[in-house]
Amino acid sequence: FVLDEENPAEYTTYTRTWENLTNDRPRQFILEYIISNTPSSIAQAKAWGIRAIPFAAAGVGLIALRAATKKKR
Repeated sequence: FVLDEENPAEYTTYTRTWENLTNDRPRQFILEYIISNTPSSIAQAKAWGIRAIPFAAAGVGLIALRAATKKKR
């Protein structure tokens, strides 16, 4: 936001993208993140999967709760 002290009701906004801020394309960043965080063994993948179960269950619960509240409206 760019504000004018004399007329704060008139302001200018700018949209910044990842590429504007970093000179890097988002897909390169995402690809590097995925590659650097991919499990290197089946045992590691299993351990990560087990840790993800509570988060997946919470997500399913939130979706079910939202669906139930939509039906009441």
